[in-house]
Amino acid sequence: MKHDVRKGHEIYYYMKGLCLLHQNKSDSAELFFRRELNTTIDWNNRQAAYDGLSQLYEQRQEKDSVIKYGELLCVAIDSSYQERIAITMMQMQKQYDYSSYQERAYASEKRLIREKNRKVVWSISLFALAVIAFFAYYALWLRFRQKRTLLEAHLSETRTKLFMQEKKRQEVMENLRALENYHHEALVVLEQKKEQLASQEKALNELKSESIEDKESIQQLRQEMEDLKEEILLKEGDMSELKKVISAKQEEQETLSAQMEKLRDNVRQNIDHSFTIAKIKVKASNGKTANEEDWDELQSLVVSIYPQFIDRLRQNVPMIKPFELQVCILMKLGFSFKEISALLPRSQGAITNIRKRLACKALNLEDCTADDADKWILSL
Repeated sequence: MKHDVRKGHEIYYYMKGLCLLHQNKSDSAELFFRRELNTTIDWNNRQAAYDGLSQLYEQRQEKDSVIKYGELLCVAIDSSYQERIAITMMQMQKQYDYSSYQERAYASEKRLIREKNRKVVWSISLFALAVIAFFAYYALWLRFRQKRTLLEAHLSETRTKLFMQEKKRQEVMENLRALENYHHEALVVLEQKKEQLASQEKALNELKSESIEDKESIQQLRQEMEDLKEEILLKEGDMSELKKVISAKQEEQETLSAQMEKLRDNVRQNIDHSFTIAKIKVKASNGKTANEEDWDELQSLVVSIYPQFIDRLRQNVPMIKPFELQVCILMKLGFSFKEISALLPRSQGAITNIRKRLACKALNLEDCTADDADKWILSL
């Protein structure tokens, strides 16, 4: 049997069958109702076909057929309702899936943006830290170079002073050698005069024994002897003065030698102190803590510069703790609070509290300021 309508328009058979049924053409109406029933599987069309057949058999008064198609109509209605519910559920599920997909997509996109922003922030932070580290290292290098330049200038000035002291010492030594030569010559002349005096006395004795009458010669010889004695006394006075000058020059030479040795010791000590403090300061600027070797060097340094510092500190604060002693040593050597905080390591607030606590113990006060603590430590 050929279909008279296009697919999807099967409801036409139901309308046509109802029209024929009202015209009392039951056979033709049954034909159209069954055509609709056989040409589609849609529950709406089957529901229409069962309804038409039910009305048809009701008009024919066939109760069994009416009951049968009535039940089929109920089944079709239930099936159609379930199908619509299933379709609705599928649509809702699809809509829910689409919404969930959108939410997941939005969350994923947001997470990607957040990750991207985090990477950008990390990149900028790392770059900024690298720049800060570079400038900090550069500033530290400039400061170290400046200190080195000042130290070299101080060394050059010290070498100049040493050279001048050495030159002056050489001049003193030359003068001393000249005085010694003069003293030697004076001794030689004195010996010669003594020999002449001895010879004159011998001649005088000979003249006394040979001729008592030659008084003029004796008087002349006596005068010559007196002159020689006066000359000897003058030479001895000159020799005494020369000895005093030589003694003064020797004392001056010894003083100059002691000053030069002390100056050399101070130069070596300042060089050692400067390099030790510079080394520790570089470690502090890099954020590193001081080790046992560093503390030994710092303690030796403060003892060499301020011999009574640690003893006075222990007298004022008998129960001082090791880290409190370290804070006092660093402050006495001129380290900043930031450097002290890095070397211990403790926060700057903790360093301030330690200073106040030590000052209160030493000064017997209930409350002290940081300035009081600094003045007390620097006064020791």
